[in-house]
Amino acid sequence: MSLEEELGSRLREVIRAEQRAFPEPVDLEGRLIRAVGRARPGPRRPGIARELTLAAALLLFVAVVGGGVTAIHWLSQARGTATTKTPAPTASPSTGGGASLISAVTFVSSERGWVVVASPADSGARQLLTTVDRGRHWSSQLTWTGNSSMSRNGEVPAVLMTFVDAAHGFVLDPNASAGRAVLFRTGDGGSTWQRLALPGALAPGSPLAFVDPENGWLLADVNAAMGQSAATIYRTRDGGDHWTAIAHVDYGATAANGLSSAGDKDSLVFASTSTGWLTAFTITGAPLVWSTNDGGVSWTQRPLPAPAGVYVGGNESPLAPVPVPGGGVLLPVQINLVPAPNGQPQTVPSGGYPSALYLYSSAGAGQAWSPPLRLPASGSDAGPLVLKVLDRRHWWVGSGTQLWSTADGGATWSTSTLPGVLASIDFTTASTGLAVTVVPSAPGTFARQTTLLTSSDGGAHWQAVSLPSAA
Repeated sequence: MSLEEELGSRLREVIRAEQRAFPEPVDLEGRLIRAVGRARPGPRRPGIARELTLAAALLLFVAVVGGGVTAIHWLSQARGTATTKTPAPTASPSTGGGASLISAVTFVSSERGWVVVASPADSGARQLLTTVDRGRHWSSQLTWTGNSSMSRNGEVPAVLMTFVDAAHGFVLDPNASAGRAVLFRTGDGGSTWQRLALPGALAPGSPLAFVDPENGWLLADVNAAMGQSAATIYRTRDGGDHWTAIAHVDYGATAANGLSSAGDKDSLVFASTSTGWLTAFTITGAPLVWSTNDGGVSWTQRPLPAPAGVYVGGNESPLAPVPVPGGGVLLPVQINLVPAPNGQPQTVPSGGYPSALYLYSSAGAGQAWSPPLRLPASGSDAGPLVLKVLDRRHWWVGSGTQLWSTADGGATWSTSTLPGVLASIDFTTASTGLAVTVVPSAPGTFARQTTLLTSSDGGAHWQAVSLPSAA
């Protein structure tokens, strides 16, 4: 992917973030603004000047990936076949917190986990740390150089990571040196890492899904404009060494595989080697969702019932579907609470419209969806919405310093307060979890501090975990 293509891709993500944060409630004006703001169709990504991309505020949040099936953001990178041997981990006491910016964190058990950190003094210096004793000691497994990414709460380098088990994991820096993505894979718990490549220009949402160390899918070449997008879905059966295109739809077309060009496609999730879902954001109506039961070769679009009492008109953003252990799937959708158009100009609040999360449920593979349940948190620019779904009963949702948790599928909720703005949250069991909070700073500058927290009582209480200072 050329530099122009990469910059164009990042600009489109910027525009999309601004559209969702500040939607226009008047239909005609809003549609024109959104349409003009999106990239025009063309081969791969449109070219754009570096200065324009770097000047835009990029809304990227710290990614936390839990156990089980996950989907993460990826961008393409030229293939490298060398295997990097890291030194044998040696336990070292963790030092005082506050000296590292946390980019990503994932745990596969209450004791074993990984954290990616960067230095506030040099956000390009990335380091992957691992612990086998719940953060009492850390050892370094991997270092590389990347670029930082801006958010409204200050710059926090955005790195994405998933482990499908204790041995097999992937680390992606979508903003590495020269604006190119860097992807690493391990099959031995991080003792060695191999740098890999992906086959196309990756979608901006959650375009990669693995259900085990070998079987994965990739959503790529999503050229979006005027409420439509082309897309290609690739599959690998060897852990990302080789990819094969299994489904494609052209811009402005409907394919025989059941995909259409409607919507801006951005999240691809699989629960097994056969069952998966694809979602898309639209600029005029409700989000779109497709399901497959043959491993992604053919797809069927599934309608979503409208939430009661809420205006819907391009202000809904689907998050990645969440497969439920034992069967079924949950689909979170974030809705900006804009007023219904009344034919008159309306003033957008200085902090943007508030947002809410709605959770759809399907007992099967998404053939039919129940009316959505509204979750209790209210999001804003200063406190984005953060969600973790462990199973059908245990959910956590937060915004700002407030966290809500339920153990009965949303019938009742408990609340707790965090010592900072919540950036991400994850639970490996109903009781054991972790969170990352951030002390915000002005947009375009580094976040003043990030903190890793752990909980052993379902989120009622939290304790800070110290990390070594980033090199």
